[in-house]
Amino acid sequence: MKGKEKIGIWMICLIWVLAAGCSHSEDDAVVPVNKDVKTRLLTFTQVGNKGSRAVLYEDAKNGLKALWKRGDQLECCNLTTLMDDIIASGGISTGTLTARDNNVTSIFQGEMTCEQNNQLAVIYPATDFDYELKSGECFAKYTIILSGQDGTLEKLANSYHYMYGVATVNSVTSSMAEATGEMKSLLAVCKFSFKDENNNGISVKKLKISYGGNGFDGDFGTYPQTANVTCNINQEAVFADAVRSNYPLIIQTELGSDSQYPTDVYVALLPVTTRTFRFEVTDANDKVYAGVAQATLNAGEYVVASLPVKN
Repeated sequence: MKGKEKIGIWMICLIWVLAAGCSHSEDDAVVPVNKDVKTRLLTFTQVGNKGSRAVLYEDAKNGLKALWKRGDQLECCNLTTLMDDIIASGGISTGTLTARDNNVTSIFQGEMTCEQNNQLAVIYPATDFDYELKSGECFAKYTIILSGQDGTLEKLANSYHYMYGVATVNSVTSSMAEATGEMKSLLAVCKFSFKDENNNGISVKKLKISYGGNGFDGDFGTYPQTANVTCNINQEAVFADAVRSNYPLIIQTELGSDSQYPTDVYVALLPVTTRTFRFEVTDANDKVYAGVAQATLNAGEYVVASLPVKN
């Protein structure tokens, strides 16, 4: 009887040790994350006076001006918890924020997983974030698209006036968080018009824009259609990595209410140091003109250019 009791005790001990061992192994496999980081109602207040994109219009004194429109959406990504989120769940923490005001600056609200002092990448138009591991660093990444523009300020404002910012979470409660940050333009906005050899304005049915001159890195006659944008916790700025294309950027305009094609064409272009651009213009009668011009384009800049072209 005592022998059986002894065997029973050893078996229980063995089972307990094995169970404890399994439990310990599972714990080791779990990467600890900050348990205080939770989903909260985030209020993001844009600071600065440059506004953004929803409504773009020309001001005689100040050039291009911008207003947010109620209902506009931003996408944000938690840069502070980026690596922890990827290790813990294979994904990253993102949220969508919606504009509350019609104004140059606006308050945005939405749900976001964050904690005090977290830094959030904030972008417009709202688009999906991905991530990239590079040289031992973790980056949030998204793609901007330049193709599909129609030359109108309205479509440029809604779909191509790419904005970004880094917001800091200033305070949190159990259910709410507040953050502030400044939105900045990522691209240059250009207003092009064209003159023929007799200095007459040309209506623009189609515009092709490409790099010209003697070529550069083999991209003569082409223009990037997309660019990859990355940012991480150590950067307050984001940068665009242009994806090489085999085609020019094509701006296909539409007939206006007066049954005329526009003479002014609005285009969002990547920032670039001094380059030669080639322009090919097709008018309402399908007559084709071409010309070249050198330009330096800066992020957030508004460029107005009247360019000579020849048939």
